[in-house]
Amino acid sequence: MEEIESEEIYVCSECGHEGPENDICPICGGQMLPKEGSKDKVLGEETEEEEEGVASAI
Repeated sequence: MEEIESEEIYVCSECGHEGPENDICPICGGQMLPKEGSKDKVLGEETEEEEEGVASAI
């Protein structure tokens, strides 16, 4: 597992901190995501747009 941790870099979805932590960011407490996956998964922006669409529909 040490090899995976040394090769895998995680990025915080909140502050952008990069490091080997794969659970909670030590800087802000945000969620750490795999660096490759973080680029593909931009859930924050899509979620905000969806919420705005629902709010305007109401």
